Amino acid sequence: MHRAAPLRAVALALLAASLVGQTSTDLLVADFYKVRTRELAEAGQRHLELGSWARKAGLVPQATAQFLRAVEVSQGKNPGAEMVLNIMRSYGDAFWRKKREHPPQALLNECEKRSAAIESKTRKAHVELAQRASKAHLDDLSKEHWLQVLKLGGELEVDDKGQWRLDGERVADDLVDWLKERSTKVNGDKVVFEVAGTAAPKLENAIERRSDKLVVRTDLPGAQADMLQALGKALWPLLEDRIDGCPSRPLRLLVFAHRADYEAYLRARQLDQHIAGRGLCDYGAWQTLINADGLAQEDLQAIVLHELSHLFFFGTAPATMPDWYAEGFAESFGAQGSFTWDGKALTVGGLLRKDRLDALKKAPLPLKDLFAGDPTRLLATAPDQAHLYYAQCWALLRFLSEDQCPWNARFEHFEGKCRGQVLGAPEGRLPMGSPEASKKVFQDLFAQDLDKMEQAFKDWLAKL
Repeated sequence: MHRAAPLRAVALALLAASLVGQTSTDLLVADFYKVRTRELAEAGQRHLELGSWARKAGLVPQATAQFLRAVEVSQGKNPGAEMVLNIMRSYGDAFWRKKREHPPQALLNECEKRSAAIESKTRKAHVELAQRASKAHLDDLSKEHWLQVLKLGGELEVDDKGQWRLDGERVADDLVDWLKERSTKVNGDKVVFEVAGTAAPKLENAIERRSDKLVVRTDLPGAQADMLQALGKALWPLLEDRIDGCPSRPLRLLVFAHRADYEAYLRARQLDQHIAGRGLCDYGAWQTLINADGLAQEDLQAIVLHELSHLFFFGTAPATMPDWYAEGFAESFGAQGSFTWDGKALTVGGLLRKDRLDALKKAPLPLKDLFAGDPTRLLATAPDQAHLYYAQCWALLRFLSEDQCPWNARFEHFEGKCRGQVLGAPEGRLPMGSPEASKKVFQDLFAQDLDKMEQAFKDWLAKL
């Protein structure tokens, strides 16, 4: 009996220690979820407030982008963000008290500055959440938040002791292998994020150039990375002037020297259906992908300008537009022959290269066929027809955008309505949504005039 008492005391002590440990972990878990809910809600609120400021200032593209971003970053933890987005979409034009055409650059700069500051705060919040999740042994959630840090441009480094850090903060040792699988090396031994992970082809001698506007990664030889960086930066203000806004984070451009690596990368990103093309906007990873194998310099530059224009448009006011509009917009900045680039100055807006323009004049597609065209399918099955399709997208957008076009005002209304309601955008989440809503708007606005518009377009085209 007397010997049993000490044994019971020891057992109770061990049980108490176990309960204390369990309670400590439970407290860490509970604290993590409490902080996570608060941080996600606050992140959404910051974008919501900036969107409201932009709305009052008449900055429609910026406001719509911020309202979408509020829903995306809050991940369902800010009901107000979802409510405002729904109101914006249901009210349509009535939601916008005023709209500025070509707002002052200072106002645009102020909005861009505020947006960048908000994204920085969101990134820091994800760092804290990743660390809290690790302490609570919630490894999957820790990975989720570190991944958000990486997607928002977090800086990777391996310090002198071999410890992995992200934005200067040490990553838990048990997550290092996971992080290694999502990184690659550039510029010799610099470690950077790779969204395609270990499935991505390893590029020898990969070079990366970074600026606040553009991140370029390529294995092309010589000074090509610097040329591409300069070209992309020169494009930025031209696009900003065209759509009165700009993305809140740098564009990303990956250019592959060899087709085999390009195709392998597309497979790694599960984008096999686009292999027939030369370039692709990978919206889900916020990057553009280019196959430079065998391309002349001007053709490479044309594809780069085209794909970056797609990403810029999406990052500014991510309405999902009809294919003919999206391709026409991108060709407005990157059609072969329509731009000049001397390494410093970029000029866009010229006519399409003569051989392509002559082919279009000879056999333009009926507009109903153009509107139904699928560029991905055409590139894979009928490349010659695809080239004609892209040329006509360029021409039709140019025709409708000219001040003297009888349908110009209606066309600008179509653009404004689609972007003002971010039609087709999937509640702020990537990848792209459906263009059906924007197609319907165009059909409702132009259906009765399509025959007249088609004849006027052909007459205009013949005079180019």
